Parts: sequence; C-alpha cells; structure tokens
Amino acid sequence: MRFFKSNKGITVPFKVTQGDGVTAKNLTGITVKWYFKKRDNTVPTGSPITGTVTDAVNGLVNFLIPANIFDTITDFDTCLNLNNGTTYNEDTEPFTVDVDKSPAT
Repeated sequence: MRFFKSNKGITVPFKVTQGDGVTAKNLTGITVKWYFKKRDNTVPTGSPITGTVTDAVNGLVNFLIPANIFDTITDFDTCLNLNNGTTYNEDTEPFTVDVDKSPAT
C-alpha cells in the first residue's frame, strides 16, 4: 500500500478475508487493530489504529488515519490483529505500507 505524508484524517477501508484471499472473514464480535512498525523497529505514535467494523459478515472495516502516523517518509511493516477479547486472537499476513513525500498540489 502507498500513502503520502499528507494523508491524515482519511478513512482507509479494508476487506478482511480468509486465507484464500477471497472469502470474507466474519468479524462479528471482533476488534480489528492495524499495527505499524518502522524498518528500524520503532513503533510510530498512533499505532495501533483501532478499526470500525462496518459490515461484520462481509469482513469490512474502516481505519481513520490519525495526523501523526504518517509524519515521516518511510516504509512500515504492518499487519491487522483480529481479537474477540477472550478466546480468539489472529494476525493477518504482514504487508508493507510506503509513505512518500506528498505530491505537488
């Protein structure tokens, strides 16, 4: 995924899927958090971001990007964590988020 340093206050939608990458993961009763770690292993202020599940059965969740998470041009190692607070805890496959300088406006 690619974002710009100026991307703050935007909502990023996700569809969380099963291991096949197609079938939606049912998020009923699940809290979804998006964890970020810089390549130097530091965790940026604002991580993790807690998502808002918008359609649990279809695996849809939105994340509001806070003002401070993309404060530097860098690459992040990220994953989503799915947790029901008691018996279920799962991390998605890791993925990279690149933060580039903002395009000229």
